[in-house]
Amino acid sequence: MLNKTPYLLLVLLAGLCSACSTSDNAQPQPQATLVGSWKFSSFVVTHCTDAGNNQAVECTALAADCGVLTFTENTWSWVQNMPDGSQLVESGSFTLSSNYIILTGSSSPGVKDYSISGSVYSYTSTTLTFINSSNDTGCTYTQTYTRYLQPFTPFG
Repeated sequence: MLNKTPYLLLVLLAGLCSACSTSDNAQPQPQATLVGSWKFSSFVVTHCTDAGNNQAVECTALAADCGVLTFTENTWSWVQNMPDGSQLVESGSFTLSSNYIILTGSSSPGVKDYSISGSVYSYTSTTLTFINSSNDTGCTYTQTYTRYLQPFTPFG
């Protein structure tokens, strides 16, 4: 079976930087609403040209094991405990421009710099959803995060 962690992370990062889709114009500004920590909850792949690629993954483990995405006013970070005991850590900055989020950052180990944009996201006060589609595979990738109200301490 394919190790989905690196793939999930790539889709996560692609999903972070995208057109904003909201149905209520009275909602708080996206930047203020995103501030805080979000626990990874699920990853669903649908509509793939090769139906064998369709899948659903739900994480009900501890937040640190599922992964926590944290936004401040202009930065983001992703921390996830890996099965081998190491941690996957990514961080960077984000900016809002019109209805888009532009995410830049680096990852460790191997510090790779990147800038990503292109997926739709939506949010409520308790749920954050990223949707990304691939023209190459026909797949639609949907990731869901829930507001994580407990302080997240990645090293303890």
